[in-house]
Amino acid sequence: MGTREGVERVAHGIDSAPATVRQQRLVQDIIKFDRSAKDYGEYRDYEITPSKSNASEFIGALIERNADRIGELDKLATYMGTAKNVTPEIVEKIVSDASDSSVEDIYYAALEGDRAKALSFYSRYINEGNEPVAVVRALMYHLMKLLICQAGIENGETVDRAMQRLIPRIIFYRADAFKRQLSAWKRDKLLRGLEMLYAAEKDCKTTNMPAIEVVSMLLLRMAAAAKRQG
Repeated sequence: MGTREGVERVAHGIDSAPATVRQQRLVQDIIKFDRSAKDYGEYRDYEITPSKSNASEFIGALIERNADRIGELDKLATYMGTAKNVTPEIVEKIVSDASDSSVEDIYYAALEGDRAKALSFYSRYINEGNEPVAVVRALMYHLMKLLICQAGIENGETVDRAMQRLIPRIIFYRADAFKRQLSAWKRDKLLRGLEMLYAAEKDCKTTNMPAIEVVSMLLLRMAAAAKRQG
């Protein structure tokens, strides 16, 4: 992997010198936002010997294991390279500055009950030429992840432990939002949500109603469900 701007990595060989201040801050911020990163073998190596080389390997491992979101991680890494402290609000701002709308933005907003933001992201997503049904399928996949975590929690696992079992894991700057969804979306509500999604997918394929409108109504219903208790 090549060196990314804003992230200090050791180009060649092993550098046993102490990690730079910038590397130390970046490692601290990574662990702050994604505690599961402590399970990385590279992080354990860094804990034992906090050298430039070990810091570099840990930072690289985080980027490589989140390759599906690499564009956003690049921006975050660049920012982290110069910032003293990185808050969740800063991370959200960096990610939302992307030129393309993410389907993930849509369903995170809907599942937290923010219908205005969900519809705004959805409108932007559709205007970029994307298919409405892709939102339905992404929501199904996300609700299944929530359902898997709820099953673990019901079996006595902590929230963090249940989330660690997910493959791929929740990207670190989404972790707090995912935990809020676990609080709002218990097992029965998730099952009802999946029923709504299956019905919407069927409507997109078998009715004369435009798929764009079907999914728009679905997002409103999901946002409303997020606000209801039980």
